[in-house]
Amino acid sequence: MVRKGRMIRTVKAVVVVIALLLSVLPVNILTTGVTEAEAAGNYYKGGTITLSAEGFPKNIWIYEDNSGKFVFSDGSAKFSADDDDVLSVKTNGKYSADEEGTAVLSVVPKGSSKKDALTCKVHVVEYPEDLDVSPHKKTETKPTQDAASPLQTKFKIEGIDEITSKTKLSISVTPDSTITPQISRSGDEVTLTATKGGTCTVAVTYNGVTVNFKWDLKGISCADTAYLLSPGKSMQVKVSHASVNRFKWASADKRIATVTANGRIRAKKNGNVVITGTNKSSGYKVGCVVSVTSPAKVSAITRAREIAKGTYSQARRMQNGYYDCSSLVWRAYAPVGYNFGVSRGNAPVASSEAQYLEARGKIYATWKKTDMEKMKYQAGDMMFRTNTGNGRYRGINHVEIISGYELTGFTRSGKANVLCTWIARTPTYSNTIYEHDIIGRV
Repeated sequence: MVRKGRMIRTVKAVVVVIALLLSVLPVNILTTGVTEAEAAGNYYKGGTITLSAEGFPKNIWIYEDNSGKFVFSDGSAKFSADDDDVLSVKTNGKYSADEEGTAVLSVVPKGSSKKDALTCKVHVVEYPEDLDVSPHKKTETKPTQDAASPLQTKFKIEGIDEITSKTKLSISVTPDSTITPQISRSGDEVTLTATKGGTCTVAVTYNGVTVNFKWDLKGISCADTAYLLSPGKSMQVKVSHASVNRFKWASADKRIATVTANGRIRAKKNGNVVITGTNKSSGYKVGCVVSVTSPAKVSAITRAREIAKGTYSQARRMQNGYYDCSSLVWRAYAPVGYNFGVSRGNAPVASSEAQYLEARGKIYATWKKTDMEKMKYQAGDMMFRTNTGNGRYRGINHVEIISGYELTGFTRSGKANVLCTWIARTPTYSNTIYEHDIIGRV
C-alpha cells in the first residue's frame, strides 16, 4: 500500500513573508472562507511542484494563468485532473492553471492502480497584487484603566474586489505582540479591541499574500497600580502618557491615606485604599491601590520579593538563590522577629507555620472573594492552601504572602476592580483560591 505523504516546498513557493508569519503560531486569528490550516497552505506562481507519497498534501493553491510541472519524488507517476477548464494536466505532470476554481489532482505511482491514486484539491486563485491595508500604522493614546473608554482602532483592507464570507482571508496577531486585541471585521473594515496598552502587528493574508498593520497604543494609566507604604511615608503618583495635573485626585478613605491635588500620597494607618484620578476634561479614570502596613511587614515583604527572584527548589530551599513557599515566608519574617517558633536551621513547612499561627489565634479568616474585593486582607497576610489530603495539619501544602492589591481597572459605572498581589504569583492567582483556604496574620 502506498503511504500518503507530504509536499516538499520548492523555491517557487510564494512570498517569503508568509514563511515568517507561519514560523510562529498566531494567538488571535480571524479566518473566513477557509480553515486556519488551509490559510497556512502552499501557494505557487507556477513552476515545478514536487510531491511525495509521505505526507501527500490535501490542498495546493496555484495562481491563475501560470504553468509548470508536477513531479513525483518517489518515482514515475501518471497525473490527471477532473476539471480541465480549471487545471489542465498532462499525464507527464505538465499543468496549466487556466481559470479560478477547484480541481482534484490524481497521482498514480508506477505499479499502482487507479484505486490507490493519491489525490488533493488544487485551487486556482487570483494573485492579489494590489492587496494593501490603510493605514499601515496607527499610533494612538487612550485611557486603558476605564472600561467606559473603549480601546479600539480600525483599518481597511484594500485590493480585493469584494470581501465576502467565502473570501479566503486570514487576519492574525503574532504572539510576540505586547497586546493581543480581539479582532472583528465588517466587509473591508477591521476593528481591533484591546484591554491594555502596547504594540501589536496584525497580519492580513489573502490568497497567500500578506500585508501588515501596526497598532501602537500608548495607554494612559497609573504607572504603578499597587503601592506599599508604612504609616507616615509618602510617594508621588505617576501617570503613563499623561500629566498628573490633568486629573482630580481623591482617596476612597482618608483615614488610611490622603492624596494632594498634584497626586502626592501620604499613608496614615494600616489598611488598603483606592486612589482615583479623574480626568478634568474627559472624565475618564485612572487609579492605584495603596496598601499601608507596619515598617516590619514592609521590610519582610521587600525581603520576600528579593528571595522570590531565585529558583524554586524544595531540596535547596534554605540556600541563597533558592526557595520554596514556606522557607520564603520564614526567611522573610524571621529577621523582623516572626520565626514561627523556629529560631535557626531549616524553616518549618507550610502546615507547621499555619499550626503555629492558629495556636496563637492568628488564623483569622477563610478566603472569600467578596472580602478580597472589599480589600479586607492586608499586606503581609498569609494564605494557606488546605484540604489537599496530604496528611498534614488541615491538609495544608502551600503558603503565599499577600503583598497588597492591584487596581485592574474601573467598570463603566466607575467601580474599582482589584486583585490581591502576591510575592511569588501573579495577581490572577487570586482567582484560583478556594473558600476553605485560610488567612493568617502575624
